[in-house]
Amino acid sequence: MKDCCTHNKTAKKCIRKSDKKEFSLPRRFTRKRCQKGVQGFTMKSSCAPYNDCLDGGKAEKQFLYNPDDPKKSFDVYIDKDPSDTIPIKYTTIDDVKTTIKTLEKLYKQNKYSHKRIWQVGMIMKVRLEAMLKHKNKLYPNAKNVKKRFNLANKYFLFLRSRTKEKDEKKRKQMKFNN
Repeated sequence: MKDCCTHNKTAKKCIRKSDKKEFSLPRRFTRKRCQKGVQGFTMKSSCAPYNDCLDGGKAEKQFLYNPDDPKKSFDVYIDKDPSDTIPIKYTTIDDVKTTIKTLEKLYKQNKYSHKRIWQVGMIMKVRLEAMLKHKNKLYPNAKNVKKRFNLANKYFLFLRSRTKEKDEKKRKQMKFNN
């Protein structure tokens, strides 16, 4: 028999941790719903098996940007060092190709780490993905969005495969074929 805090949907019975009391499943309210807060008598009895499970959503939230100490922050969109900016263009297919060539050149010349190139590649992919998603409403005049996105996505997948290679020399030898 499963613990009530970890049972799956197919389980028919579970045991509460604190007092080893047995409960039948499924309950009227799910464990997830019970962790958001109990309201009313029906919900109180339905949520009884989950009383000693950890509360969901009450964990301390971790902020990605901390204005008091920017070193603790992680946000690829906030430019902490403007001199370190890598320009990216994705207006045309040629712009995307040029950007990819530039990124590869910067990596091969040891000007930027693989992590930094990956971040820039991800930003380009995400922006083109948003353009593709909202092509009809927000970007009706945009041309070749699908081709540009496919190229950026292909490069992003290449970067992912390069991440898996741990040897720096082998990483540098890997080539992107567009």
